[in-house]
Amino acid sequence: MLSQTQSWVMSGTDLDTARTRLALYLQAEASILSGAQEFTTAGRKWRKADLAEIRSAIREVRSEIADLEGQASGGSRLYTIVPR
Repeated sequence: MLSQTQSWVMSGTDLDTARTRLALYLQAEASILSGAQEFTTAGRKWRKADLAEIRSAIREVRSEIADLEGQASGGSRLYTIVPR
């Protein structure tokens, strides 16, 4: 079982990784929106047609960051469910 300190250190590493991923996705989105037809980052090539996928990933990573920040602060997260 992990101590609170070990859990926090692991969450900090995960949080740093998530923030790095978010920065890369935002960079890819900005590049495509500024007119680039293709953008390569971390060995993956993105095309203008992938903009919806990039935006979906941005939402997912932002949610992951919020969860990790909540875990690091010991707080909980409030969820809102919207029926579609």
